Amino acid sequence: MHSDPAKIEFAFEIARKYPADPNADRGVYHTLRTGEAEYIPEIPDELLVTVTRDAEHLRLARALGLRSVIVTPLASRGSTIGALTLVMAESGRSYTAGDLELATELARRAAIYIENSRLYSDMQAEVSLQTADLRAVNQELESFTYSVSHDLRSPLRHLSGFLQLLKQSYGRSLDEKGKHYLDTVLDASQRMGVLIDDLLAFSRIGRADINLRPVDLSEIVDRIVKEMTRDHPGREIEWNIGLLPVVNGDLSMLALVFQNPLDN
Repeated sequence: MHSDPAKIEFAFEIARKYPADPNADRGVYHTLRTGEAEYIPEIPDELLVTVTRDAEHLRLARALGLRSVIVTPLASRGSTIGALTLVMAESGRSYTAGDLELATELARRAAIYIENSRLYSDMQAEVSLQTADLRAVNQELESFTYSVSHDLRSPLRHLSGFLQLLKQSYGRSLDEKGKHYLDTVLDASQRMGVLIDDLLAFSRIGRADINLRPVDLSEIVDRIVKEMTRDHPGREIEWNIGLLPVVNGDLSMLALVFQNPLDN
């Protein structure tokens, strides 16, 4: 930074024409390699003569009016990730030990901010990748569940139908053991049909749109209890239902939340 934009461009022009030597034993690259700060309270002309490469370079360096310099490392997690360079010129003032202390603290904080930003960016990228993978897996699972459950319904329907015909046509001619075997297979096929229907319902949940609105859970549970009482005549069930709240959610999905465990 400089109060005169032309001075800034002048400094960058010199840096482009005479780029810093990565192997130099002082300056920015030395700080990057070693992690050690460089503090020169007063820059003598002899130093300019030493670090410049030719007469033109020396003339330009003198034209900058350099007086004092601080190069302090941006250190984070035990490594140097950059450097903060401060140069005093033309003002007649030189950097003090207090300025070095301030620059060191600024560099420390800047390094923390930079590293946190990198970690956050890496974490966001990882989360995005995992989210995309999880979404793809869920879509495959939904498709697989739907396909399997849909394809199983047709042969199971035939199996249940022929079992019913077998029972109606030949059930009386079977002995007790044969009737027991037939009833067991028929009951198992019916339970399998219920499981397949549940699989289809589950796959539709993943495909359904969420319709959020206020839902009275007491009304949902009351309706489910009435339906189950009607569907299971002769069962003596004692219901103990407390006060349930009104929540914001999807009516059909919340009904499944209660219906499935109660039905089980």
